[in-house]
Amino acid sequence: SVRHVMLWGEKIPEGALNLGQAMRRQGQDPSLSDRLSAAEKERAVSADDVAILLWTSGTEALPKPVPRTHNHCLVSRKLMTEPVGLEPGECILSPRLLNTMGGFAGTVMTWLDCAAQVVLHQPMSLDLFLQQVADERPVFTSGPPALLQQLMADPRAMQILAGSPLRCI
Repeated sequence: SVRHVMLWGEKIPEGALNLGQAMRRQGQDPSLSDRLSAAEKERAVSADDVAILLWTSGTEALPKPVPRTHNHCLVSRKLMTEPVGLEPGECILSPRLLNTMGGFAGTVMTWLDCAAQVVLHQPMSLDLFLQQVADERPVFTSGPPALLQQLMADPRAMQILAGSPLRCI
């Protein structure tokens, strides 16, 4: 039932919509503003409408989609960016998958809100995570409980974190 596959990058497979090319074409379209205004009037969206489906394993470890509204996105943004005082362009390190609740709130919404520099972390490895903290110098990161437990249990990790510019985990 998938109608469109939209991708961004250099090597887009045949049949997929190249988002970079589409955005460039739209930006050069003089009727774009009028068409957007008409579409907004035809299909009004409220802050309580579903904006995205995210995945969670919840307490029973069975993956399931969870609908999130525009309001939820705004709250996620505030919860992640305000406590750390993130400024535009600052670096965040994300060890979370972006299609999950934590990855969306802790990375995608934070990135969009602050025009942050995002460093993605995969595969999950404490040594790689600590190397990225040292090399990339993020001011914010969030992580799953397993990673946070590993950090707290490792005195070397705590020293690296203490000497880093991290302001908030």
